[in-house]
Amino acid sequence: AFGSFAYALFFYELLSQLLHTSVTPKLFAAIMVVFTGMAVGALFEMIEYAIDAKMPVKTQRNLKDTDMDLIYDAIGSVAAGMTAFFML
Repeated sequence: AFGSFAYALFFYELLSQLLHTSVTPKLFAAIMVVFTGMAVGALFEMIEYAIDAKMPVKTQRNLKDTDMDLIYDAIGSVAAGMTAFFML
């Protein structure tokens, strides 16, 4: 959950800097952080799937592994969104 917390805030800030904009009000910024974190987590899962399809080494053991990764991504992203709401 900490990984998704960190990269949700990192990628939100990176996008804000690249686009030279900020999201207001704070509730929208928090929602954007949550969605950014969950999107990056889903992207990582797709990368793991592609690696499993092409390489003999398996990064995913079963569907439960993917499900738990996505649940922890959601928990970390919501925590990052709450942090963004109160701190940004």
